[in-house]
Amino acid sequence: MSENVAPLDPELLFTTLARHQVQFVLIGALAARLQGFPRFTADADITPARDSTNVARLAAALRDLDARIYTEQIPEGLPFDCSPQMLARADVWNLITKAGRLDLAFNPSGTTGFADLAPQAVRFEVYGHTILAARLEDIMRSKEAAGRPQDRADVARLYAALPPHYAWNSMLRQIASTRHDDISRTARTAAVMNMSLSDAHITVFESKYFYRTWRPVTAIPRGDEDGNSRTVPGPFTPYIATPCFPGYPSAHGAGGGAAREVLERAYGRRGHSITMSHPNAPGIVIHYTDLRTITDDVSDARVFGGIHFRYDQDAGERQGRDIGRYNDHNRLRRVSDEDDRDSDSDP
Repeated sequence: MSENVAPLDPELLFTTLARHQVQFVLIGALAARLQGFPRFTADADITPARDSTNVARLAAALRDLDARIYTEQIPEGLPFDCSPQMLARADVWNLITKAGRLDLAFNPSGTTGFADLAPQAVRFEVYGHTILAARLEDIMRSKEAAGRPQDRADVARLYAALPPHYAWNSMLRQIASTRHDDISRTARTAAVMNMSLSDAHITVFESKYFYRTWRPVTAIPRGDEDGNSRTVPGPFTPYIATPCFPGYPSAHGAGGGAAREVLERAYGRRGHSITMSHPNAPGIVIHYTDLRTITDDVSDARVFGGIHFRYDQDAGERQGRDIGRYNDHNRLRRVSDEDDRDSDSDP
């Protein structure tokens, strides 16, 4: 976790909300844990009542908590106008506060919001305050409505916490530690992979601002504004924080494609022993033997996380693999290069 990001502090969060008399229902993993479900979480999710009085109280509480917009790229957060008018403009807010990560969902998937959840919510006394927690049945109802199996929810959370350079360098170290390669060969692989990660992110952001496409959080609620008569607007709540820049192509897809191409050309696609986890995704540990499974999981993570369409991922991965292939073939060439071949993976 970034040293600039406060860990989750439920006592400070609930005390501040109670002091401002904010009406809300606790949802998500923290609500499930209160009811004995063994699920780790690094954030809190709430559904506030949406009447104007309560939203004004919520805005005041968030100002006391120094709430900022959370993004993966700037985990310490971006300042925003924490006013009732601003909060009313969106159904979902992903925030970072003095009390840790806080996600607001006014209308969670499969529900109509506070009025739907509150009557059946379970009451808990927590830090001297009465907290309403959504029933496990309602938590599961929301998850099922979102169409997101638990294993896909796990990869969404894991790869939201793992930037491509962090994840792929960890994979490289794990693979290299099982081999007895000459250090110069390992150093070249690391250098070419990181060059390719850098090149992929430079080119992918140039592409993003050339195409300037909507992400699901915009495209779905505004389905009647896209010039396509076959689309209609609908409610949508992303599972992870949506970055504040265009979607196509995916940066995680491009970075993963570039790094995977270089690693496959050096070590092959299959037969590895790789374990991925991160402190910001507690309780999630995934083991891999096939590099393609990793990029497949990264693709699913961004789609099931609700921040990309599948074509964003596919285009980004193709772009990244082209970069990795070019760099491995042309950069930091060995004096005697016997490995000038394509990877053994599928295109």
